[in-house]
Formats: sequence, C-alpha cells, structure tokens
Amino acid sequence: MINAAQIRAARAITRENQSEFSNNCGISVPLLKMIELEEAGVTLKTAEKIIAYMEAKNYEFTEEGGIQPISGHTQVYSGQKGFVDFIRDVYATISVVGGEICVNNVDESLFLKWQGDEADAHMQRMSSLTNYQFKILVKEGDSNFVASKYAIYKWSSADRFDAITYYIYGKKVATIIFQAENVVVYVTKDQILADYHRQKFNFEWERAIEPIAL
Repeated sequence: MINAAQIRAARAITRENQSEFSNNCGISVPLLKMIELEEAGVTLKTAEKIIAYMEAKNYEFTEEGGIQPISGHTQVYSGQKGFVDFIRDVYATISVVGGEICVNNVDESLFLKWQGDEADAHMQRMSSLTNYQFKILVKEGDSNFVASKYAIYKWSSADRFDAITYYIYGKKVATIIFQAENVVVYVTKDQILADYHRQKFNFEWERAIEPIAL
C-alpha cells in the first residue's frame, strides 16, 4: 500500500497542484489534502486510482516507500548524508559535462542547513569550474545570494514561488522536497525531461525580476 509521503512525491513529480492531481486521479480534493496531511489513510480503491495515474505517466511506487520511473532511472537521496551526496553529484556531473544549471524555488538557508559542513567545500569546488552557467530563482525580496561568486540570481514574484525546488543539471532533473526534519531528492536522468524543464525554467527566467539592493 502506498503512503502519504509517496503521494506527495508523486504530485511533486507531476508538478500539479492538489486540485489538478486529484482530478486526474479521480479522487476528491478534500480527501487528497487529508491524505497528504496524514489525517486520513489510503484505501485500496484510492491507491489503485493513484497508482494507475502514475503508471500512465511511466512512474511506479516502490516497496521501499519511494517512487521511480518504470524505466528505473531515478536516484533517491534522503537526509543530510543523502543531500550531501546529491550536491557532490552536481559537482561531479558538471565538472564533466558543463552546460546550464537552472534551479528554481530556492531558499538558500535550506540548502545551507542540509549541506552542513559540506557547504563551504561545495561552493569552493563550484567556484573552481568555468564550464557552466548557473541561474537561480529565489523569492522576491530574498537577498541571501550565497553562491553569487558563480551563480546569477533573479527574483520570482511571491505568487510564482513554490515549495518544491527543481534543480536541472546536465541530463538530470532533481526534485527536492524540504521538510522540517528531512529532505528528499529525486534525481531523474533523462535528456528529454531535462530539456523540457530547462525550457520552462528559462521562460520563467525571462520574466523574473532583477534584484535590487535592500
């Protein structure tokens, strides 16, 4: 049986709000809200509908409590150790392929929190590379530009800023879900998917706000 965390992750992967996701699955919005808040359990009938919808999108739920493409090309990172492994993968990937890195819905304080002692080392490593362009979208008014030595920042208006972070690097798309006591990162390696997300990001980038001194 699937659980609330898997359903939240599934909705993050589809990039749908609760209304869109519930409608596509054939369940009610109030029920989905209660399930995601863990105020209601997942019945067999509800699970079957959600599983069928995600399978139609080529994703499957795993027995270990995760979700992955049916083709099996998703890496899941969890907790502080997992997050550090993820940012090391960013550096390892970019050091080889370079290119454009795009990250939206960023709160740098959360990145610093989960990187811990690795944060300074990671920024030094990234600063040493010259084969990429790094674009970051943060919430309007946020001036925590800790990676400004190697990244360009713009502001997203409050109505366009979301709680789910998408991190596109190389052929990979990472969906990052920050929680109070945990962080989970789903990294899918797929050129078509990466190109799609990069195109969507750049559409938002062109409409984003140039930061002003606060």
